[in-house]
Amino acid sequence: MRSIARIFKLLGAKLLAVGSFYQSNPTRFRRHKRAAKILLIKTIPVVVLALVSLIIAQIFFKDMPIPPAIQFALLGFWTIVLAIRLYPKISPFIIVGAAAALLAAGIVFTPPVKVTVAFFSVLFIALIARRIEFGVLALLIMTSSIMHDSVIPKPFTFGGMGFGASELLLLAMLSIVLFIMGAERRFDELKSPMVLPMLLFCFAVVVSIAISYSNSGGRAWDFKASYIAARPLFLYLLFFAIAFGIRTERQLKTIIFGGMVIASIVSLLIVVQYFLGTNAKIFFGTPWADIRVEALGEESNVIRSMPPGQALINLMFPATLCLSMVGSRKLRLFCIIASFALGIGLVFGFSRSAWVTTIFSLSMLWILSGRQLKMRLTIISVTAVVIAVIGSIALGTMAPGSAGSKFSSGMTKRFVSIFSRSTLRDAGIQARMDENRDTLAQIRRNPVFGIGVGRPIRYSMWVNPINGQQGFYPSYAIHNTYLELWLIYGLLGVISFAWLSITFLIRSLLLYIRTQNPLRKMLALSFFAGYIAYMLSAIAAMMFLHQLYYIVCTAFMWGCIDVMWRMEDQEQSNDCLSIASIEHKSPQISIYEGIA
Repeated sequence: MRSIARIFKLLGAKLLAVGSFYQSNPTRFRRHKRAAKILLIKTIPVVVLALVSLIIAQIFFKDMPIPPAIQFALLGFWTIVLAIRLYPKISPFIIVGAAAALLAAGIVFTPPVKVTVAFFSVLFIALIARRIEFGVLALLIMTSSIMHDSVIPKPFTFGGMGFGASELLLLAMLSIVLFIMGAERRFDELKSPMVLPMLLFCFAVVVSIAISYSNSGGRAWDFKASYIAARPLFLYLLFFAIAFGIRTERQLKTIIFGGMVIASIVSLLIVVQYFLGTNAKIFFGTPWADIRVEALGEESNVIRSMPPGQALINLMFPATLCLSMVGSRKLRLFCIIASFALGIGLVFGFSRSAWVTTIFSLSMLWILSGRQLKMRLTIISVTAVVIAVIGSIALGTMAPGSAGSKFSSGMTKRFVSIFSRSTLRDAGIQARMDENRDTLAQIRRNPVFGIGVGRPIRYSMWVNPINGQQGFYPSYAIHNTYLELWLIYGLLGVISFAWLSITFLIRSLLLYIRTQNPLRKMLALSFFAGYIAYMLSAIAAMMFLHQLYYIVCTAFMWGCIDVMWRMEDQEQSNDCLSIASIEHKSPQISIYEGIA
């Protein structure tokens, strides 16, 4: 008891000393009071959100305790967020050390493998808290490289649903951007003309899920199907992570040239896959994943592969040609080499739609480029295409067996078939025309709100390869993206997506005309031409609604244009301020003094 009384006595004496100190120093008391108030304002929202996240996690795992790995991952994540909010200039290594101390305690309760994964996840979150561009590149690797998103294990699921690693990474980036914007009071930047249509499009997706759930009579299975069908569209939120997380030109160059490197690696692996044939598969995907390694119909010995990274190749090929005309010698050399690698990947993909859209985008680049750039762009484009074709033929003929001897003829027949009328009578093309007719009939019956996501659009015929019996199965997607967009998400979905696309095209074209920065000028031009090519492909391909890699690449273009537009505005405002400052500091000479 005496020791306890002594502790209280010392504590009282300390409080009296602190009170007398502040009484004799009122200025310091007001300063410390203000600092404590700011600290409280910064801390409370983070603590509340941390508690809410733990409660939500507990709801999802109501039938069992929350796995320790998830508990420690949540604690580590919110520790990083709180440290960034309180101390914006704190070293990431200090944050990682604090998070590691929390995660290390989990080894006692959790298998070391899970704890290691959780630790490196927190370590990577700490990295993207400082360099968010690495998070963008990681998302491109997860969704638009050699693996399908479905093969990446989900950290946790609930009711058969859950968040994939790519979605958790995007959620982490959005949270970090939101907290940094709040700490630096930069919410005025949300005035971008892309924000409102993006929010309307997300709202249309949520409404479509609700409509589908209502039409099903409230069955849990139908809600799960609707959620799974709509999940890819939430990756469009990558736009916010790029538009408001990328702040400097160095960060912009990192994601642009990093994307080119990823696309070049995928392109080279497409060539390797051709040499391997169908005996081995270096692209990772489940049986239902959209990764195809198959023989061409025209030449059964010619193998084509269509990994998710093909979307990134289509995006980056025009960009490499444009950027090969500007910048330093090293930059131009890098872009030239990358353009050759991407061109070879395009040829080995044997995708007629990719060939047509690439030719169209190059034509658009030539039409929109200035008089001085036309000749240089023509020379570079023709050289890149010729070298890509000749190099592909040289590589293809080196393949073992009949795959080498049939490469040239298979490529020629595939290309010539683009201009053949018989192609329109192909069974696949006729099936897509039937899809369009069926979809238009359903749109007439549901013109405003649509039928809801996850609902069967039509029934397709299926032939059992074993016994040859025919059957019908429900089809949840069609190839014409725009018709499906109207049917599934209603008028709000069509209007908001059209608003996004038109706004993007106008801003990219105006940025190309407005900016004097060669990097931004060429990127704006290539993204404008590439996006129009995307829109043409979407007439006959499920790009903007189902294919995750095209969704991510689209959001990538949207975000980059918004970043470059904001950089241009900041530079012009800084120039105006500097001119005004010079005029203010210059001596004023009166008329009479000038006459004298």
